[in-house]
Amino acid sequence: MPPLKPQPWQVYHLFCRHTRPDPKNKFVAIVCVNPVILGFLINSQINPYIKRRPKLLICEVKLPKNTHSFLNHTSYLDCRDAFPFEEIELTDFVGTISPNVRPAVIQSVRMCPVIKQNLQEIILNAHT
Repeated sequence: MPPLKPQPWQVYHLFCRHTRPDPKNKFVAIVCVNPVILGFLINSQINPYIKRRPKLLICEVKLPKNTHSFLNHTSYLDCRDAFPFEEIELTDFVGTISPNVRPAVIQSVRMCPVIKQNLQEIILNAHT
């Protein structure tokens, strides 16, 4: 079966070239597909760097395990950095961000003080 065409709110499991310092397997939530495919990384916990900077907590959106069957435990969508992905990378579709969490993601993008403004505008325009 051919891979699904990426759509906003789809989640994929992939070997992520954007993780630093070393690429590793990650869940990625697609938040925009036009003019470019952008996604946020899903983490199993909030990074200690963010915990020490309370103003950045708005950039983290809780993904409850009970509404995201692809997760093994409650995790967090990191809305500080939107990364570009190629369609060819997005082959292992695992689920979607639940509809009740999506408004929190949009609010996080709107309020996050460190997301690049051009990426913020692209994402917000895709959801208006």
